[in-house]
Amino acid sequence: MNIRQALLSDLPYIYDICRLTGKNGKDSSDLIRDNYIIGQYFAAPYLHFEIDTCFVLDNGSIPLGYILGTSSTMLFNEWMNTSWLPSVRKHYNSDLIATTDFDKFLIDIINQDCEIPGDLIDYPAHLHIDLLPAVQNRGYGKQMMKKFIAAITDKGSKGVHLSVALKNVGAIEFYKKNDFFEIRKDSGALFFGLKTAD
Repeated sequence: MNIRQALLSDLPYIYDICRLTGKNGKDSSDLIRDNYIIGQYFAAPYLHFEIDTCFVLDNGSIPLGYILGTSSTMLFNEWMNTSWLPSVRKHYNSDLIATTDFDKFLIDIINQDCEIPGDLIDYPAHLHIDLLPAVQNRGYGKQMMKKFIAAITDKGSKGVHLSVALKNVGAIEFYKKNDFFEIRKDSGALFFGLKTAD
């Protein structure tokens, strides 16, 4: 297994990984209208915005996991709101009838502008990490996290945050083991942070 910088040619596999881990680490295929809606928000934009902070776990042939993120959530959100989401909304406009509650959640967030809560300003980077079941619990997640943190630190970011569903117990334990601490709890989600520099 090799951890390497993501390439745009990895996108088909990244969409698949996002879908297959999209519901609290489980396969979300039966909950969404097509194979792309979830990756259009939670995966693909990072490669188009800041590919040098995106990494994949490669088995020598195809990616089996990824860590995707940005060193500046503020700049990323501005780009999402002005460049990425307007085009995605042409496929998933707010008038669509959702097929499931999860599908409705995705349509709703696509049709809302991204914002960064005030209490996360001290953690300017953010990330998403997903691995297929075959490569989970083998230490790859920890290695990928180190790679991402080194990349954002080199770019001057002093902290990173992420959110995770309360039901995703395995992910919560993973973040705690990797020195993330709870910033706050929202309805259905926890926000974690990690300082990467003083």
